[in-house]
Amino acid sequence: MLAMRFVATKLKALPTDWWAILLAVILAGLYWSDLQTVPFHPDESTQIFMSGDVDLFFHDPSGLAWSPAKSGDPRQLYRLLDAPLTRWMIGIGREFTGQPALLVDWNWSQSWAENASAGALPGSGLLQASRLSVAWLFPFSLFLVYMVGIKISGVRTGFIALILLATNALVLLHTRRAMAESGLLFATVLALYSMMNFQKKAWLNAIPAALAFAAKQTGAILVIASLIVIFYEGLKYRKSDTFKNIALFAVIFLVITILLNPFLWSDPFRAIQAGLNARQDLLQRQVAEFGEAIPGQVFQSIPERSLGLVANLFFTPLQFAETGNYLAQTQPAQEIYLSNPLQTILRSLPGGAISLFLALAGLVLAFRPAGNDPANIRKNLSILLLNSILVAGTIILAFPLSFQRYAIPMVPIAILWIACGIDGVIRLISMRTRK
Repeated sequence: MLAMRFVATKLKALPTDWWAILLAVILAGLYWSDLQTVPFHPDESTQIFMSGDVDLFFHDPSGLAWSPAKSGDPRQLYRLLDAPLTRWMIGIGREFTGQPALLVDWNWSQSWAENASAGALPGSGLLQASRLSVAWLFPFSLFLVYMVGIKISGVRTGFIALILLATNALVLLHTRRAMAESGLLFATVLALYSMMNFQKKAWLNAIPAALAFAAKQTGAILVIASLIVIFYEGLKYRKSDTFKNIALFAVIFLVITILLNPFLWSDPFRAIQAGLNARQDLLQRQVAEFGEAIPGQVFQSIPERSLGLVANLFFTPLQFAETGNYLAQTQPAQEIYLSNPLQTILRSLPGGAISLFLALAGLVLAFRPAGNDPANIRKNLSILLLNSILVAGTIILAFPLSFQRYAIPMVPIAILWIACGIDGVIRLISMRTRK
């Protein structure tokens, strides 16, 4: 009895941040425990196949550099097309677990059985190791969104944001696969946190911005957001400090980007041009192919894309795959996954309407004077609003395809506004109760 009282006393004495850490770890444990139930996506095979770059780096690092002589090499094409962070994390994870990379990439023109017989379907051990290689970031994403919530509205908002992110249906599906979304989610929240905390040493913002860009090319918009914040904050200090921060930011960003992209090591300017051409060609082919096969997946106008983003954030059913090529093979796993209601919380018309209403309420209520430092809170809310506009605008302008996973960078931003909305409603009710 005395021991229980002692433990209870110690728990009550824990600082608030330690409670957030404990909650993040518990929720992360639940998140990791169901990794194997997430339906397989063939793009996971491609990331595991490309994680072989880690092995090549230790044996022949020069082989990773771009060369016009290797224009037909699928590995070189993927280095031009895809951001590198995921394949590096999977490769390092495989090294620790002793799992080999796939030697064959997934071929979308072949059947499931043909890909499996060719060796493009990862075994359960390899798939689990690869997913853990990116999913380990989850508790850090949770704690960071908690810290950002504190910066914009207080501790209660931080805890609400943490819980909302941990139970978000898009996060639970798209970040538990061996794909880019886990790294992108983490880097996005880290970038938000750094913009709100690193003002005097603003060049430190280059690290999360570079990681976001390394997770997915659309993360480049966080570079723009960081530079805007640096410039605005620099108005309070000497101009020389602002220019120094921007210069250091540029150097750090370039160094990290070049280190993580070995295809730039030999002939960077021609390699960048080849990458831009490859991305443009891929997008044009995707738009043409989806426009013919699944017209509803292609949005041409800005209003259509804007509505598509809102729908993907709040309303649409979970999108396990962008095409129906292998629906017969993945359907059983999808049904098992959907049978757990905890993995589809608020993913319905009523749930989406509530979430959207609270997000809009958060935009209005968050800027009401509150807390001990309203000026600092307003500054942080302005940073969040800036990122909301830039990230949403990038998704709308850059992606005519309505792929649900493309909305992932907006998920933590939307959740923070929802948390502000919930906190604002609680404050209004509390004020009315006191009267």
